[in-house]
Amino acid sequence: MKESITYGYNKIKNYKIPIIVGFIVALLAHTFMFANKLINHDDIYYLFGKGATVSSGRWGLELLSSVFPDFSLPWINGIISTCLMITSACVACSIFKIKNKWLQALVVGNFIAFPSLTATYIYMFTASSYAVAFLLSVIAVKLFISEKWWHKIISAVCMMFMFGIYQAYISITATLFLLYVIQQFIKEEKKPAKIIINAFMFLGVMIVALIGYYVISLLAQKLFNVELNSYATGALSATTSIMERVKLAYKEFKQILTTNAYGIIPFKFSRLIHIVCIGVAAIKLFLIWCKKNVWAKIFLPVLFLLLPLSINCMFLASSTSTIHTLVLHGFCMTYLVFAVIVDEDIEYKSKIISLVKKCSNKIVSLALCLIVIANIYVANEVYLCLHLKYENAFAYYTSVVTTIKNTPGFDENSKLALIGNKNNLEHQHNEFHEIRRIIGTFDITHVYSNYEFVQRYIGFDMPKASNEEINRIVASEEYKNMPEYPYYGSVKAIDDIIVVKFGNQ
Repeated sequence: MKESITYGYNKIKNYKIPIIVGFIVALLAHTFMFANKLINHDDIYYLFGKGATVSSGRWGLELLSSVFPDFSLPWINGIISTCLMITSACVACSIFKIKNKWLQALVVGNFIAFPSLTATYIYMFTASSYAVAFLLSVIAVKLFISEKWWHKIISAVCMMFMFGIYQAYISITATLFLLYVIQQFIKEEKKPAKIIINAFMFLGVMIVALIGYYVISLLAQKLFNVELNSYATGALSATTSIMERVKLAYKEFKQILTTNAYGIIPFKFSRLIHIVCIGVAAIKLFLIWCKKNVWAKIFLPVLFLLLPLSINCMFLASSTSTIHTLVLHGFCMTYLVFAVIVDEDIEYKSKIISLVKKCSNKIVSLALCLIVIANIYVANEVYLCLHLKYENAFAYYTSVVTTIKNTPGFDENSKLALIGNKNNLEHQHNEFHEIRRIIGTFDITHVYSNYEFVQRYIGFDMPKASNEEINRIVASEEYKNMPEYPYYGSVKAIDDIIVVKFGNQ
């Protein structure tokens, strides 16, 4: 026991600098979210839940309800998630044996400030559970590369439970292992045949994990008597060929780098830094490639070309309508790619080439630092946007409740029907257009959560009309002739139901 504690302490001590930097970045980027209850439409609805679990194929979320209580707690969930994400980044650094402490710190910083993690915190009710899935996706690779055969079995179990929490993190596991294979060819410590066999073995372990996940999903659906929802079954049409999906993955990778696709790199300055970083890293990689044997020279270009596909592998299985900032969390692995390239040492007799190598290392390290800073600003803009939207929503729905109370026919027997998805909050705060593509920042309230907002945040607990009653109202001529809120006549009593028409159903 004492030896285990000593071993754990030494491991933490070895990563002291990146751990400290990780918490500093978390403090700068996410404190406003942790110290306030910032919400979006899903967080309102799932304030006391984990969201769609078994019906989305996420039976692992249901299991984690016994570990993390079903409360959307910003402070404790935020701290737990941050600790797990820092651990994930440190484990990733250990997989590639990155020696430079400040390079380790840059990797951790980029993991913590990455927009997909900011988006995860917007959905705070699942944040700690998703952080567990992220850690499992990294540990799965760490265990697989171990020489012990039984570690590969545990690796498969980790993958299976990762799929059960959030399926999209397959991109993290796939990219980590692909990068590990690349590093093996760079270091030339193993024979090429052994590296390739190991790669196919990893594919086999991942397939076993997917089969296990699928079997448990079927059992969970029967146990809870639910069917998969449209989000879980949202695959690309059968007419879409695998080659078209592959092309889409590469196309969207380019879009992320050159446009504000999915909110991954919102600022133009940051996109420029990413492109410069890729260019300079490519120069360093070329210098490495020139010094390698013939097998490495053949395989390395192919493997690096596969990296965008592994990062965007969700495009191979999912509909573009279900792809968003959270699904593309695997893009943060690009920073690990840069770190591995920078950390690799090569010896050249030429002073000019040695200078180029040294400069490329400095430029990439500086770029990684600037990306962290840019993403810290992104996170704070997102949280400011959500804060302002909450303030507006609170004022807006307070006015709605006041109008309801003053409506003729309102009494103790009345029910409430908030109908329609359109309201005056939709297009506010266009100043935040750069970060609007980050999932969860679009709107505060939604057709399925506006009643919960009124109940939980305005404190107006009025009985809700049933779906049948709402459908009957929507079909009536009286409702069709009503104007949309906030205009006169948009709130009225129909029978014993106070109807608020925000828009068409």
